[in-house]
Amino acid sequence: MGQASLHPGTDFLYNVVMEEMAVEQPAEVEDTAPEHPTVVGLAEIADRLGVRRGTVDQWRWRGELPEPKWTVGGRPAWHWPEIKQWAKTTGRGKGRR
Repeated sequence: MGQASLHPGTDFLYNVVMEEMAVEQPAEVEDTAPEHPTVVGLAEIADRLGVRRGTVDQWRWRGELPEPKWTVGGRPAWHWPEIKQWAKTTGRGKGRR
């Protein structure tokens, strides 16, 4: 037999509450989650288009690169499918993926 309860009838309530709280725990999250493949920064754009980072910087400085969709960690970020389409229609990049 278990330990005597200080308040009669509370063991049942305690067990019900504990069962309700016993939800499946999420799997542990890795310290570094994989990057979202469609959100890209300047370095990823350069890498995926097969050009130097400085080239992408020039496109942006000249206003040729589409405006970023987001800011991630204080840096501009773009939606890769939009950049890929832009590169295709403007003939930018080498070996576009």
